[in-house]
Amino acid sequence: MSRSKLSLILILQAMGIFALFRGLLFVAYYEEFAALTLFEITQAFIYGMRFDFALLAALFGFPIILLNLPLKWFDNRNWVATWYWLCLPIIIAACLLLAADTAYYAFVKRHIAQELSLIHISEPTRLDARSRMPS
Repeated sequence: MSRSKLSLILILQAMGIFALFRGLLFVAYYEEFAALTLFEITQAFIYGMRFDFALLAALFGFPIILLNLPLKWFDNRNWVATWYWLCLPIIIAACLLLAADTAYYAFVKRHIAQELSLIHISEPTRLDARSRMPS
């Protein structure tokens, strides 16, 4: 299998996992989304997949670049296998974070990303931002 196909499979596997968790969140908390139209739900899924792809580009960018270096020596089976299997812990960590996000949603009705984004903000700004978050 070519290295580019392997890279595509890696990205598609990860996108499938993210889509699965997005669908599980929708099914598990359907009553939260019942008021939305089909168009709004579809639009949210598309925006979410776009966000997921951007995240995967950041997480897998370096390994995929190394996996696809354009020199003949990098066709070595060990080189390809090493970078492919080093992506596995990233996928496992993403699955754990997505599972935690799904469980967290039950308590606060929002994704954990909002709280994670506030980690790098100074304390007065963080308190102000939290006061503006929907409860």
